[in-house]
Amino acid sequence: MADNNAKSKDFIELMRLLYKEGASIKSVNIKVSNGNNETTSIKLETKDGEKAIVSEESDVAMFAFSINQATDAFGDLTLRSYKNIEKMYDDIQFLLDPDKQKLKNAVDSLTQNKFHFRYNPEELLTQFLDGADRTRKKYLPLKKDYYEILGYFLLTSGQAVELKNNKEKSTHNFTKYYSLTDYLLRYFRKGPNLIKDYCIFRKYLSFDIKDITTKTTEEFKHLNDLISMLALRNGVKGEVGVKYALDTYRRLAEISSRPINFLRIALELDKGIEEPELFKSFAENCRILKQDNRYKDLVEIIDPLIRHSESHTGTEIDSENMKVLITRTKNKKKEILKEYTYQEICNFTNEIQEALPAILVSFLMYELAMIVLILNSKEYLIALVGVDNRRN
Repeated sequence: MADNNAKSKDFIELMRLLYKEGASIKSVNIKVSNGNNETTSIKLETKDGEKAIVSEESDVAMFAFSINQATDAFGDLTLRSYKNIEKMYDDIQFLLDPDKQKLKNAVDSLTQNKFHFRYNPEELLTQFLDGADRTRKKYLPLKKDYYEILGYFLLTSGQAVELKNNKEKSTHNFTKYYSLTDYLLRYFRKGPNLIKDYCIFRKYLSFDIKDITTKTTEEFKHLNDLISMLALRNGVKGEVGVKYALDTYRRLAEISSRPINFLRIALELDKGIEEPELFKSFAENCRILKQDNRYKDLVEIIDPLIRHSESHTGTEIDSENMKVLITRTKNKKKEILKEYTYQEICNFTNEIQEALPAILVSFLMYELAMIVLILNSKEYLIALVGVDNRRN
């Protein structure tokens, strides 16, 4: 008795090329002749060049029928085989929303607290976009809750826009620093493949945008508490006040170090440096940005010397002349590296209080805009269809 489960030689060779040799499918053609006979031609790109599997075997034909568009690890469209064709078409139908009614219903469920995520949608989405294998079953919630996730990010984007608008009204130089940051971040939106753009963005991002924004908010609460406390003293001596200003400046400059490093990377990529260093010193990052006339204002008020001089170590307060001296000791001799007036330190501190929130809000707005665009992109929707149903 013949074994109905036995695979043909053509099928075995096709599987070997695809899953052992790493070949990719370039095109599929199925020709039906004489009523029933099928000739299947599958063109492959192998490490040795292009090769075609031409077969009249039914298992090769069935495999060819399962091939449809998919996305690879870089977000590029490619051809892959799906395990269950009916499920594939059901998923496509689910993800079609021409009148946006499914999205509207999802947003209503979120705003009325009728729907609650049992997982962190931001973390799962990031893992999905960063991951080489997007077919894993763990990503099924991204498909099942697609409209709720899209609605969540749209609502979060609306909150970010409101934050930006409020900051623009209340902060003198907010727009200047926001715009300069936004211009640099636009390098990563090259298109047309949004997933690939986002992967490059994430490759160089060494900090969590929401976490660092939260940390900055906490620093400003600390600063407001400090100002309230000093106000109760009916003023303080200049040498005391300048120490508080120095401490505030250093804390905010420290938070800015990773965003500034990222903006330096964006500038170098824009200038054609294919693989910028992931990290440079704070001083070097500032130097590179200051050399470009378009972006020098972004870091003009950030002085690495002040940031690196620890409180009361390498810093001297000259109360008689109302100056701050940045010093270092070399060969047991003290050297003055730079001196600032009290007013200059206060100006620096006031300016960085305006610059840092603008820079971080620009990062936040950029990432949210990218995510919303990705969630609506053809590449992302095709990737979702392949979750738990696509052969690698």
